[in-house]
Amino acid sequence: FLLEKVRQLSAPFFSETGLPGLLAVFNLLENHRKDSNRPTEQKQAAAALGKQLLTEINSKRLIEAVGDLNLKASQRRLLTRLLVSLGSNVALQMLQRLYSERDAIVRRYYSSILAQMGENIFYLLRQDLHHATWHRVRNVVTILGETRLETALPLLSQVTDYPEVRVRRAVIRALVAIGGNSVIPLLLRFADDPDAELHHPAIMALGTLRNSQAI
Repeated sequence: FLLEKVRQLSAPFFSETGLPGLLAVFNLLENHRKDSNRPTEQKQAAAALGKQLLTEINSKRLIEAVGDLNLKASQRRLLTRLLVSLGSNVALQMLQRLYSERDAIVRRYYSSILAQMGENIFYLLRQDLHHATWHRVRNVVTILGETRLETALPLLSQVTDYPEVRVRRAVIRALVAIGGNSVIPLLLRFADDPDAELHHPAIMALGTLRNSQAI
């Protein structure tokens, strides 16, 4: 009964309430979908309704809201949780929005959300790893680092020789964020990078690992 009511009232409700209404409805549906105490049929119905309501317009509203620096902390938490749960349904649009954003703070918000999606969006990130636009590649590298997943290392290893030094510097930061013994061989490459300005950050990064293999 509740889901049917949501279906019937969603359009006028979204028009009247804007972002707060979107967050309320989509988080309600997510809670239904993940509630282990609910019958499978109800969880499937909630997932189907969520997919139906995630129109192009509603997706854009949610994604654009990330860039609102006046957003309340409670709303940002709800929005982040929702977008992470939507994952690959919104990841491509979020990436495109990130690439066009000039404000560094807003870019960090988008990067953080995308990173929390984890391996589920690696296939999208892989497509832009060798893009000719260096700052697009740097954004991808930043996201991979923020995942803090060792499974990101094979992707990062593909850009250790990217022509733009700012991308290679971002790779060093990403490796530091991931940490662990597995990043040492990649950091050692930067300690011998053709560009001398990367030697110091690479050596400093190796030093933070406190591991004899890094010496």
